[in-house]
Amino acid sequence: NRLFEDFIKGFAMVHLPKAKVGKKHVPWDAVGYNGSEAMLPTMETDVTIEQPARKQIVECKFYKDGSTTSGGTVYDAGGLRSGHLYQLLAYLSHQRAQPGWSRVTGMLLSPTVKEAIDYRFSILGHDVWVRSLDLNQPWRAIQNRLLYILTEGWERQDDVSNCSSESVRAL
Repeated sequence: NRLFEDFIKGFAMVHLPKAKVGKKHVPWDAVGYNGSEAMLPTMETDVTIEQPARKQIVECKFYKDGSTTSGGTVYDAGGLRSGHLYQLLAYLSHQRAQPGWSRVTGMLLSPTVKEAIDYRFSILGHDVWVRSLDLNQPWRAIQNRLLYILTEGWERQDDVSNCSSESVRAL
C-alpha cells in the first residue's frame, strides 16, 4: 500500500507543481474534557493536494490481487467497503472545519489490473469519488488517466496554470 501511496504522491508533485502535495494530519473537530482529547486517534491522510481554490484528500487502497470487481476486495457483502468510506468521510468532515477547507473533496483510489471502477457521490455535502487506476496498460495511458483523476472538476484555467506543461499537453 505504501508503494502505491508514494507513487500517487510523487506523480502529483511532478504533474501539479504549484500544488502542495503530501500527507496531512487531520485535526479532530472535537472538544475533550479533563485531557480526554489525548485519547483520540491520529488521523493522517495518504495524499492531500492543496491549492487556494481546491483541496482534495486521496486515500489509496491497495489489494494484493489487483482486483476491483465484486470478486475482489474493494467491495464487501453490502457494496463498497464501508470502513474505507467511513475513514474518508471522517477525514473530510473534520478537515472541513478548518479555515479554507469548506469545499474539500475526497477520493478512494486503488490500482487494478482487471476492471476499472469509477463512482461519484455527494455524501454529507462532500464530493466523493471511488476510482481505480488500471496499471496493466502503457505508461502514457496510466499517466493520462491519473492526471484526469487528480484534476477532474478543476476550471480549465486552473488546469493550465497548475499542471506542468507536459501534463497540460496530455489533457
